[in-house]
Amino acid sequence: MTDAAVKVLANMTQADAPLTATEDAGAVAWVLTSTALVFLMTAGLGFFYGGLVRDTNIINTMMMSVVSMGIVTLTWVVFGFSWAFGDNGEHGIGLFIGNFDYSFWTGLDMKNWDTLPGLVFASFQMTFAIIASAIISGSLVERVRFSAYCIMLALWSLLIYAPLCHWVWGPGGWIGQLGALDFAGGTVVHISSGVSGLVAGAILGPRKHVEKDLGPANAPFVILGGCLLWFGWLGFNGGSALSTTDGVAARAVATTFVAAASSMLTWLALERVLKGKSTSVGASVGAVAGLVVITPAAGFVTPGWSIAIGALGAPWCYLTVEAVNRINLVDDTLDAFGLHGSGGFAGAILTGIFAVDEGLIYSGSFVLLGKQIAGALAGVAFSAVGTAIIMGVMKLLFKLRIPEEHEIGGVDEHTHGESYHSPIKKYSAGGRMTESETSKESAPAEGQLISECGASWPWRPKLDAEAGRWGKRLSDCLAHFLAGSSNEGEEPPEFPFHQDSVSNVVSAIASNVVKWSRAGYSRVAQSTAHQLALNTDASLTIIVIVIIIIIINNSINSITITIIIIIIIVLVLIITIIMIMFFTILIILIITILGSSVIFVMFVTTLLLLLRRRLRAQAPL
Repeated sequence: MTDAAVKVLANMTQADAPLTATEDAGAVAWVLTSTALVFLMTAGLGFFYGGLVRDTNIINTMMMSVVSMGIVTLTWVVFGFSWAFGDNGEHGIGLFIGNFDYSFWTGLDMKNWDTLPGLVFASFQMTFAIIASAIISGSLVERVRFSAYCIMLALWSLLIYAPLCHWVWGPGGWIGQLGALDFAGGTVVHISSGVSGLVAGAILGPRKHVEKDLGPANAPFVILGGCLLWFGWLGFNGGSALSTTDGVAARAVATTFVAAASSMLTWLALERVLKGKSTSVGASVGAVAGLVVITPAAGFVTPGWSIAIGALGAPWCYLTVEAVNRINLVDDTLDAFGLHGSGGFAGAILTGIFAVDEGLIYSGSFVLLGKQIAGALAGVAFSAVGTAIIMGVMKLLFKLRIPEEHEIGGVDEHTHGESYHSPIKKYSAGGRMTESETSKESAPAEGQLISECGASWPWRPKLDAEAGRWGKRLSDCLAHFLAGSSNEGEEPPEFPFHQDSVSNVVSAIASNVVKWSRAGYSRVAQSTAHQLALNTDASLTIIVIVIIIIIINNSINSITITIIIIIIIVLVLIITIIMIMFFTILIILIITILGSSVIFVMFVTTLLLLLRRRLRAQAPL
């Protein structure tokens, strides 16, 4: 293993130094700066993705990146960091997962990672988990239900990202012990998110509207996002050195710059040759491709070889994107797999070729290259299978897709009540809209709504002119429930949710749990649970029913037994369905990537051998 690799892995895994150990002020300042830079990348990704979708979906697409900042921050603090970097030994379960020692970041203020305070290291690694989770949205936008996406983010960050991070960077992780190199997350971040996005997109299904011939809705957003990503990536790769004294950080920043530039120019040349024009979007996408490919190699290669890495990575990603779109088996909306999954895999292979000391061109040995391929394939397989299980379970329990009319008409208005083209709303001096303004906003005349919507978007359904009374009906219903009325002649008010079909299983559970309710609440609880089971989003249904059970139930033991039985039955069904549905997809995916990697390695190796032979022939005797 190279000296740089040894230093980086030592910095990441040394978690037991006491707080009194000497801290490197320069390293602390650099990693804190890098933390801010990597956090900015998520905002850049939001602009980058937002500019590529239809203008009726821009807000929803950007929100999918922004919400990752909130969800993954909490999952990382609660369990994620401890599972990724907790020391569980170098054998047995410690090869695959950490522990609970740092749950809720307990004790990190009294620990050092080499010369970094524990909280600094944990915060830096948290930004990696955030951006990795957000990348997945590129395969799902314009059709996934926002609530389902949020649940998927939480599960994926804990069950896929954290264990894979431990495999590569954590104390005792088996890929790290194998000797595979991943400087800043080629496998941990890009392969995991790209492959997971592809599998999730396959399970979710294609969009109802696939407008491949239309350009991006907002090219300036794409350019801005690409520039922010490039800027933040300097901290992403440079900060991964975790030190400033050994020259590794400087090398990582330099190679990141060079590879991105090389890839961008190569991508523009490919567009010019194959499509006749070089585009601004192509420049941004090409730069991102180079940044992805250099990520696993940034601290292990020279700036000169990073030119070759960028030049080779661009056509690899370009051809992968074209192949996925032309074969059209999976609707990878914004090419998350083509750029990140494929680019991360190419970067892992190129690291095995160009890494100083151990790489193929330096040592003449295929040992490191074999380790790189093994580690990358492990990341592919784990991400694919794990994501398939998560999405399969969620598909059984929740509605994953938005209604077709919302998808066709645009997600922004229906999901968030906002539009990229909406005028700025006026607010009073206190920061809230006045009552008259609120009523005008929430309950405009039906004729005006139909006229305006019909002129702009004739396919959209009529909007509900009664929207202004939604809040009052909901508050009346909740007040009735909390009051605990048991008057036989009084019917509880109906919940004001729009119709939205939910699994019959939820309805059955709702009908049964009220049998254990207190007599004074039985009718209210039964009506409430029934309305929830019929009318609300699936995730909200389950959450509220659980709350009802906790509040009104006297037979917790009976409920617990019932829930356990239901969970066992569901798990058996899930395992059976997953084995049937996803085994074929997984085999095809692994065979395709393995075959592509072998061809790519043979191609690059042949070129290098021919170049070496030519140089020897021209050398003076």
